[in-house]
Amino acid sequence: MIFKRCLLLMMIFVMLPFSVPAQGAVKLEIEANESGFTYAYSVPGEDFTVLWYSTPAESGRLVLYAADGQYAGEVALPLSQAGGRLKVWAEDLNQKKLAEVKLDLFAAADYQAPAGDSHAKVKDFALTETLRGFEYSFSAPECDY
Repeated sequence: MIFKRCLLLMMIFVMLPFSVPAQGAVKLEIEANESGFTYAYSVPGEDFTVLWYSTPAESGRLVLYAADGQYAGEVALPLSQAGGRLKVWAEDLNQKKLAEVKLDLFAAADYQAPAGDSHAKVKDFALTETLRGFEYSFSAPECDY
């Protein structure tokens, strides 16, 4: 009988943190523009977070640092000029999702879809090591974009 009571008490203490709503939920603010999107959010007590983004044409992640927990900036999306669905989410370094936003990107005013062969061949590729890293050059004559 005592064992059952102790077990019940332990289960209550273990499950208690999961039943209490999170204090100060993170609000991720995203605003789309023609070249990408801007973001802003606050995570008090977290010096580092990871911002993930995904569109039909590209995706990526940024590891961000803010001593005060205030994160803001801009992300360029050069391959997403055709528009589409944008998904952005923030995580802490333990991969706990803090916030998520989905919205539609609008097409850039001067966007024109490529009309050329999407399987163009790269020619004259050159990769050169420099003091700052690598430089590359190539040509793709059948490509119009």
